[in-house]
Amino acid sequence: MTFHDGTELTADVVAANIRRWGRLDYLYGFGAVSASTPLAFPTAFGGFAEEDSCVLESVEAEDELTLVLTLTEPVVYLLQALTQ
Repeated sequence: MTFHDGTELTADVVAANIRRWGRLDYLYGFGAVSASTPLAFPTAFGGFAEEDSCVLESVEAEDELTLVLTLTEPVVYLLQALTQ
């Protein structure tokens, strides 16, 4: 698969995007994003990355097509959150 600009879509790209998604509050200023819009990341994972409440322990590309999310507890609606 490729993006519209021809860049290949790989598990590494997805992992990097999830890591960025988990840090949006930090990247845009603590509280700035959270105060202005509800974000799916803290809803799905209990908090932003690096917060004690976040259940996402790690995200890694196992190979070109396999993404591995390690959670500290189950997230029943994870697939739904990742596809919205």
